[in-house]
Amino acid sequence: MSILPANAKKHLDELSEPQRTSIRTRIGNRPVANQFIIGNGFIYFLNDDQLVCVKLQEKNGVYQLWFNCRIIELDSTTGKCFIVDFNRKCLEYFCVDEFFQNASINTRYSFLYRLLIQERIDRIDRKSIRSLRIFFTMRDVIGQIERVGKSVLKPHPDCLSIHEMVRGMKEFIRKRFLTCFVRSPPSIFQTALLENPSQRPSVDGFYGIRLFLNSVFRRPSLAFGMISKLMLKFVGKKRMTGVFLKWIANEFFRKMSDSISLNVSRKFIENPIGFRQASGTMDELLESCRKRTNLQSSGFPVNSVTGCVSVMMLMDQHRVELSEKRRDEWFKEQRRLEQEKLREEHQKKHSIQEFRGGIARIKEEVSQAQKRRCFLDEFADGGIEISLEFDETRKRERKFEDFDEFNSCLKFEKFE
Repeated sequence: MSILPANAKKHLDELSEPQRTSIRTRIGNRPVANQFIIGNGFIYFLNDDQLVCVKLQEKNGVYQLWFNCRIIELDSTTGKCFIVDFNRKCLEYFCVDEFFQNASINTRYSFLYRLLIQERIDRIDRKSIRSLRIFFTMRDVIGQIERVGKSVLKPHPDCLSIHEMVRGMKEFIRKRFLTCFVRSPPSIFQTALLENPSQRPSVDGFYGIRLFLNSVFRRPSLAFGMISKLMLKFVGKKRMTGVFLKWIANEFFRKMSDSISLNVSRKFIENPIGFRQASGTMDELLESCRKRTNLQSSGFPVNSVTGCVSVMMLMDQHRVELSEKRRDEWFKEQRRLEQEKLREEHQKKHSIQEFRGGIARIKEEVSQAQKRRCFLDEFADGGIEISLEFDETRKRERKFEDFDEFNSCLKFEKFE
């Protein structure tokens, strides 16, 4: 998993210095956004001022690129892109829908170039492109949703290395392969077993072995035993002696073991635990979750990536429901506080009105009291005259009453 795969490195070594200079010049004359050129089935560009090239493998509209410890596979017919990133220790997926169907060949190459240099891709045809990155830990499967390209969210510090997982798978296959050969009597591969001791896998390696044993890439041990028997018949027991025995055992074991382990691990890398089959579920998750976020699927991925993503969808739905519930509770509380505030303001206004009314009544009573006081003051100043006038008035009233009484008596007498 070097920065330059073997075929690309070999191709660059075969180029002369004038050819490399010409390629550099042509790249420098290109626009900044598309500083690459296409030729001989390779895409050439500069990486840290170093000339590199990547083989453009295309079959039935599917592009496959290997560069800088990343395997990129993009289906131009569906717009689905799958990335196995060994540097970032993650699986990445996104979809550009009908972009590749309508785009020109130069636009396609430009998009592939941006993926190779890991440029942040915000929008395509006015549509934001978000990706799902899947990380593995010993306890959880973590999903990160954000824009395609440069990562903003920090991965979990305990993320397991996909490279170490694959190494653990290879070592497991090699050990199983050797064990099956040793079991076949007579054991012509005993020397290979002694000279190629197995190493204990790392924690990441054990995780990879568990993934391998739970995947569709398991191969029955009977096939290994069959290879051993065929090898015995092909070589013959009489010739399996001395130095030749040691050489043939080691070389045959090494080549067969590397071939089988490389084939199985490559298939696993291209589609780890059903990564491609999970595209539909991942599309649903990316469609439902519009914001940049982290999601966790607890437990070991026994089934596949689809199962993990389904759990993430349930967690996201639960989080959305919880968020909506908290939002509703917050608005309800705000409404309650607002109503309470309105009641307090109403009570305050009512209290102010009562206070003002009381002040007005007090002022009225004070005014009346002042009037009565003025009257009493006037009464006190002219009190004798008023009293005399009052007595004369009473005398006149009594005279009139006596006169009326006398008249009434006269009337009765006349009647009689």
